[in-house]
Amino acid sequence: MGLIIGDENATQGMTKAIYDKIRQVMEPIDGIEGQQLEDIRASWKKLSYAIAHGVVSHIKSNMEIKKIKTIDRVSVQGSTGTAEPSAHAHSVAIAAEDEDLEFIETNYPAGQGHVE
Repeated sequence: MGLIIGDENATQGMTKAIYDKIRQVMEPIDGIEGQQLEDIRASWKKLSYAIAHGVVSHIKSNMEIKKIKTIDRVSVQGSTGTAEPSAHAHSVAIAAEDEDLEFIETNYPAGQGHVE
């Protein structure tokens, strides 16, 4: 799953998670209800969006990828081409397969643009 900021109405992504937590921690507010509470919630939504936007944008711009290993299967097949000066093909076939080839992800180059 990608890092999703969400929207100013706090209906999705990190914005919604932050807003839901703010409500859980802050409510009820003694003596506050009705329209006054709705106005406060609207402010919390804006605050949640601002926090989520800053956090997700910062992570996407500055994340460093280190020590992540993946394993996959690789298969290579082919044959030799023509050889000069006689320009004839050789009948040698090339076949290689590795079922547990390990790839190590890095922060190269410069780390930016790897995370969406």
